[in-house]
Amino acid sequence: MDDPERTLEANLQVLEARRLGRQAGFRAGEEMLALVDDATQKAPGLVSAKAELASMLTGWAEHSGLGKDHRSRALETARQAVQLNPASAQAQRALGYSASALGLQAQARGAFSRAIQADPMDADTFYLASQAFFCSGDRRTALVMAERSAALRPTDYRPTYLAARAAQGLGDVRRAHRNAQLCRDVTRQRLTSAGPEPRVVSTHRVVSAMLGPLPDTTLLDAVREGEPAYFYDAATLLHAGEVGAAIDKIAELLDTGWRYMSYLRTDPLHAQLADHRRYRKLIDRLGPD
Repeated sequence: MDDPERTLEANLQVLEARRLGRQAGFRAGEEMLALVDDATQKAPGLVSAKAELASMLTGWAEHSGLGKDHRSRALETARQAVQLNPASAQAQRALGYSASALGLQAQARGAFSRAIQADPMDADTFYLASQAFFCSGDRRTALVMAERSAALRPTDYRPTYLAARAAQGLGDVRRAHRNAQLCRDVTRQRLTSAGPEPRVVSTHRVVSAMLGPLPDTTLLDAVREGEPAYFYDAATLLHAGEVGAAIDKIAELLDTGWRYMSYLRTDPLHAQLADHRRYRKLIDRLGPD
C-alpha cells in the first residue's frame, strides 16, 4: 500500500500538472510529464496518477509528433491504471484516448463507453473523447461529446472551442456560431479573472473572428507581431482573410516543434488551405502522422 504522505504529494503534483495544461497547453508538456511521471513513482498504486500520465503522454506525443513508442507507452500505462481499478472513469478514458492515438478506434470507443458508464457526469471523459473523435475524423461524435463536456463544466473554454470547430467542419453554421459565442463569453470571463494567459487570449481571438469581423484591429496586430504561436492564431488570420499570414503562422508553429497533424488535418483550416501550394509543401514535407 502506498505511503499516505507520498500519495498526497503525488495527488498535488497531478493537480499542478493539470493546471499547467489548462493554462499553457502543449508548451508545458515536458514540465507536466515530469510532474506526473514523478507522481507515479511516489505512489505506484495511485490510479489517477497512472491515468493522468497515460493521457499526458498521449497528448504530448500527438502535439510533438513523437513516435509510436511514446504512444505505446501511453497505452500500456493506461492498461496498468485499468488493471488497478477497472471501474475508474479516469483510467478508462485514458485507455480510450491512448488507444485512439494508435488508431485502435474500436478499443477507444469501448473504453470511452465504459468511462461514461462509470461516471456519466465526468466532464474530462467527454472532453478527451471529443478530442479523440475529432482527430480520428469523426466530427459528429466529437461535437456531441464536446457539447456535453461544456454543459457539465461551463467554466471550461476548451470544449466549446472544439465544438465550434467540429460544427464548422460539418457545415452546421448555427451550432458553430452558438458554441463560438459560448467560448467567447467563457474566455472573456477567464481573461477578466485570471489575466492574459496566452492560450486563452489566442482562443478568445479565434472565436471572436469566427463570429464576424474583429472589432479591434489590435487583436490581429498582436497575432502578427510575434506573440507565442498557437494553432488558434493561424485560424484567426484565416478568418480575417489573411491567407499568407495564416500559413506563416503555421510555419512558425511547426518551428516550435508542434506536430498535432491529426488535429490539423481535421480542422476546417486544413480544407481551406489545401489548394495553396506553399501550405501543401509545408505539410507534405512532414509526412504521415
